[in-house]
Amino acid sequence: MPAMFAVHQGGGAGSGPATGSAQLATLLKLRSYVTVGTVEKTISPVLKKWHTQPAMATHVLTRLRQARRAHTAWQVLQVMRSSGIETNVIHYSSVIIACENQGAWQLALDLVGSMVLSRIEHDVISMSSAISACEKVGQWGRALALLETMKEQHIWPNVVSYSAAISACEKKGEWQQAVQLLEAMHEHRVSPNDITCNSAISSCELHGQWLVAVDLLNMMPALGVLPDVISFNSALSSCEETGFWQLALSLLSGMQQTQLAPNIRTCNSVMNTLQADGQWQRAWSLLSLMRLKLVIPDVTTCSRAIECCERGSRWQLVAALVCSMQEVNLEKTLTSMCADRARFLSRRCLILVCGTDGFVDSIAGPIERIKMPDGQKRKQQGKLGGLLAELGYTSSQVHKF
Repeated sequence: MPAMFAVHQGGGAGSGPATGSAQLATLLKLRSYVTVGTVEKTISPVLKKWHTQPAMATHVLTRLRQARRAHTAWQVLQVMRSSGIETNVIHYSSVIIACENQGAWQLALDLVGSMVLSRIEHDVISMSSAISACEKVGQWGRALALLETMKEQHIWPNVVSYSAAISACEKKGEWQQAVQLLEAMHEHRVSPNDITCNSAISSCELHGQWLVAVDLLNMMPALGVLPDVISFNSALSSCEETGFWQLALSLLSGMQQTQLAPNIRTCNSVMNTLQADGQWQRAWSLLSLMRLKLVIPDVTTCSRAIECCERGSRWQLVAALVCSMQEVNLEKTLTSMCADRARFLSRRCLILVCGTDGFVDSIAGPIERIKMPDGQKRKQQGKLGGLLAELGYTSSQVHKF
């Protein structure tokens, strides 16, 4: 939970009463799902003191939350109510936060309803925690309903409330709702943070709303939020299918101007955009930039770059990229076979090279075509060349077709 939730922790974890520590230790040892009767029997020796010292109960509930024992914390709260011990918003919030941490959204909603029945007023912490519990499982409809309930009860949502609701919309691709919530934050003078903005941009990314995603990215400085790598990556990813490589390169440039280092996801998004338009020169330049920034290309990077170079008939570049893709596996295998050529030959293995003429030429040298008396051309192996010749292989070890 963010630091703001420390309000309900004061006097709990570090300075809580020592009395009841034996019961707390027993509660922590119980199985995750036991009966309320078992919990009541465990804490019965201290219930009388809890009547006069509710802070003791707060301490126990806080420790159960920290131990991710939401169900047990809820049962302790049930025993408190049935025993006539005064319960307040702090007790309920502790249990709701425990539910949030474990994704127990249904239990969190039950507790919100129980507060109404017990005439305990909600606060921003209890409601925000319930929204976060719904967010973790993508229950965006319920998250928005809780947000509306807060407004009806004149509990003004804060950045945590809105961020959780926007993230819930992101998980289910409800990008319009996410953008509307971001606009509502501006109307209610709630300042967003990077999590809020990134969730809204990501929701647009997932549905290909590249124009909205880029607009949100550009708006971030005006909202007082500096874009980070996640912000740029989401915007870049939304542009992948558009073929607007100029925009992708502009975003990459803007990223570097803000002193942000691109990562493999950044580079792959840009490469995908370049591949869509066959921009092989810029694809090669991007690979050079990756080397400069110490970003190691992966299979996706090389595959997209190869497709760019193939469209431009740049077969030497294709051959180099193939080697880059397979340097861990293929090159080690070839080196091993070269070191033990006798064993390789005894097994009568061949390296088979196929593909377009330009590709075969780069890997193993050109295939010769001899004109026959009937006018047709017949393929012959021709002299071994290219990469395999450089590695020391002979024509008896390679077959081109």
